[in-house]
Amino acid sequence: EFLQGRNLMVELIDAGCFIGISYVNQQLLCNYFDSVSIASDATLSLNSYDAILLIEQTIDPDTLFFQRKLKISGDTELAHQAKNTIDTLDQERIPKVVLRLASLYRERFALST
Repeated sequence: EFLQGRNLMVELIDAGCFIGISYVNQQLLCNYFDSVSIASDATLSLNSYDAILLIEQTIDPDTLFFQRKLKISGDTELAHQAKNTIDTLDQERIPKVVLRLASLYRERFALST
């Protein structure tokens, strides 16, 4: 609900894409952009692999932030609320397809390094 009427942008730096997240009419909306095309109240910027680690909750956002792998800009209070929500998100609320894609990407990344 902290996103009500607000826009959060997640930038996947290495992928060159942006995901806009907002909460409208009691629904969480996510949109993909290949460039910044909407104004955002706050932005979280990180690489794809680190985003996957966050989704899988194998690393906490504060670790990435203090390692300077997670950058925050704009409304820092909103960004920190989003960061803390990600950290405490119940895995059951994440769509299984997202978890599966994250796992496949992580495996592919591990094989390429």
